[in-house]
Order: sequence, then C-alpha cells, then structure tokens
Amino acid sequence: MIAAIELAMLQRLKDVATAGLLPFPSWKTLHTYPDNWEDYLASSVVIASPAAFVVFAGWDRPQRIEVDGDEQDGEVIVTGTFGVMTAAENNRPDEQYRRHGGPDQANEPGAYALLLAAVASLVGQDLGMLTTPLALGPLRPVSPTVESQKRNLSRWSAVMTADFPIRLVGSLEDAPLFLEALHTNWDIPAFDAPIAIDADPAATGRQLPDDNHANATDVVVFPEN
Repeated sequence: MIAAIELAMLQRLKDVATAGLLPFPSWKTLHTYPDNWEDYLASSVVIASPAAFVVFAGWDRPQRIEVDGDEQDGEVIVTGTFGVMTAAENNRPDEQYRRHGGPDQANEPGAYALLLAAVASLVGQDLGMLTTPLALGPLRPVSPTVESQKRNLSRWSAVMTADFPIRLVGSLEDAPLFLEALHTNWDIPAFDAPIAIDADPAATGRQLPDDNHANATDVVVFPEN
C-alpha cells in the first residue's frame, strides 16, 4: 500500500505534465528518494532537471475501525506523511537563477516554479486509494551540500499528509498454526533433458509438475511436539 501510494504520486506528476498543465514542458526525472542522497548525487546517475522525488515519511494518529463489532477484523486508518522534493539545475554563476529560473521560463524553470507545479499537481488528490486527499503541510528548502552544489541544484521539500487504511488479518482460530506435512514434486533436468517437464502442455507457459508428471516426489510428515 505504501509503495503503491508513492508510485501513484509519481504517476500523478507525470499525468499532469503529459496533459500540458505545467509551466514547463515536462518532468525529466521522477523517482522515489534514494537511500543516501550524498552517495546518489556523487554517483554517475543522471539527474535531469526538472526533477521531483517522493518518499513515505511515517504515520501517526492510528484509528481502529471495526467491522460488525468484530475486533479481529476491519482495518486501521493512519495519517501518513509524505515528502515531495523538487530539484532545479542551472549552471549560470548567479545562484538566483537556480531559484528564479532563466529568461525563458518554459525551458529554464527555477526551483520555485518546480515546487509550485508539484504541489498544485498533488494537493487535493486521493490517488484512487487514499481515505482523505493529500493535504499540504510545511515547505522547507533542502540545505545545500557539497554534492548538490557540484550539480548546481536548488532543492525544496514539501510535506503532505493523507489518511489511508491498513487492512487487518481476521481471526486465526480456524487456520493451522503448525506445519504438519510437506509434499514436494521435483523437476530434475538430467532426467527429462532436452524437454523439460510441463504438467499441462496445452496451457500457455510451463506448468509445475503434479504427482503424475514429476521426476520425483517427497512427502515429509513432521511429528507432533
């Protein structure tokens, strides 16, 4: 669910750009946050601007939702926090160009234009999976680092929040609690080369062997403790 939300945010940014609703032609880089920003910036990875990155930053305020009064079933609704960071690159010597952009804003947008475009694209959207739409929180500049300065980047990060559900597992009273036996069928290449086993040759693809087609079968019964 969390990964799906991140990907849906990136897709929304892409869709708005494709619809021609941005003050610049398109995003050139859309991705989730890297594990380590400095390593990422110091690497050979191309970060073409305009660029935007998203990340899940945790949740709070969990609310338990029950179904028909059953405490075992239902879901928990949490308020998730997401970060959206934009990065503008400009090789002009005056740093102001990174923030304000160049004379041709469509082809040389600045950091402020990028962050406003990202915010306008995402705020109020439920992405087809959120309980409440994305709401805008604080906006902060990302402090420049040695590697970001080498790439002439100006970065800003906006915080957004939204509620989303966490599905709960139902009662386990009727489910087996212990592994009692293991039944395994084997496809041994040396036995069937050059034609591999296919339990159902009429079906598309290769089917795992059943008891009647397997080269070997093992059944292991685990003793009760």
